[in-house]
Amino acid sequence: ISLSSVMSAFFSRSGRYGVNATIMVAAFTGIVVVINFVSFENNSRTDVTATNQSSLHNSTKRLLKNLDQPVRATAFYLEDPDPNPSQGTLDQLARRSNVGETFREFEVTRSSKFEYRFVDYTLEPELVRDYFGSIQTPFINETIVVENTNSGIIDVIQPSDRSYSELEQDLY
Repeated sequence: ISLSSVMSAFFSRSGRYGVNATIMVAAFTGIVVVINFVSFENNSRTDVTATNQSSLHNSTKRLLKNLDQPVRATAFYLEDPDPNPSQGTLDQLARRSNVGETFREFEVTRSSKFEYRFVDYTLEPELVRDYFGSIQTPFINETIVVENTNSGIIDVIQPSDRSYSELEQDLY
């Protein structure tokens, strides 16, 4: 390997194309890495549905931003439903998912003052007794408790419709 043969390989037409291709691949990779890093650090979500069904109403956002005391929402759902799901079980899973999405939206809007949790009422009966006293646990299914964690004031919410289309208004 002599220096003159290496230099002539770089400066020949095929050598220039190879160097040019290498530089372009490196530049493209660098641009993709920078864009990925910037987008990872600055993520946002935009609701493009016609009715804005996947975003919170402005009054709800305003209420959450003006919270001065911490609030915790506790949703009572079965953790592991039937292994052979029926239509009712699938509907319950869909409603639980809807509640989880709404809670995540609330938390994103005001993460420092809002927290949520899901509780399986069959696995934690002492928590059910703390909130509901002697009410039988089957009546607790799909109930949401919103609690001011400083004062202990609670509000029990049963969603107004089975499809949970007005869940945000019920929580508001």
